[in-house]
Amino acid sequence: MGLFDQMVGGVLGKVGGAGMMGGLLNSALGGGLGDALPGMVNSALAKTEFGSLAGLVTYLQENGLADQVTSWLSSGENLQVTAQQLVSVIGPEHLAHVAGAVGLPPEAVGELLSQHLPGLIDKLSPNGQIELPTA
Repeated sequence: MGLFDQMVGGVLGKVGGAGMMGGLLNSALGGGLGDALPGMVNSALAKTEFGSLAGLVTYLQENGLADQVTSWLSSGENLQVTAQQLVSVIGPEHLAHVAGAVGLPPEAVGELLSQHLPGLIDKLSPNGQIELPTA
């Protein structure tokens, strides 16, 4: 199981409980990111200082990653961000809270975010602002 699968599994375990995990995991990963994943990530972040996925993005934008975040929110190529950049900006305490919310060790969260956050935010912001799918 890859790190991203573990993160999704951790989120699902926190949000939906073990009984729902299998079906939701298949739904979330079945078509790439799927429609379920953004809501699950947003729910996990609600339990952190960021309050939501939009809160995390705003925090990153205001604390040194404005160029990257702007590229994710706009059309065109997404600038990459490294795990080290994210860990530096988010900080170890906040990162530990995010890791606890998704059920992963803190060292895994920075890498996961660096790999998947640009694409996730790009997908969720067709008009320049994060728009979570409604159920």
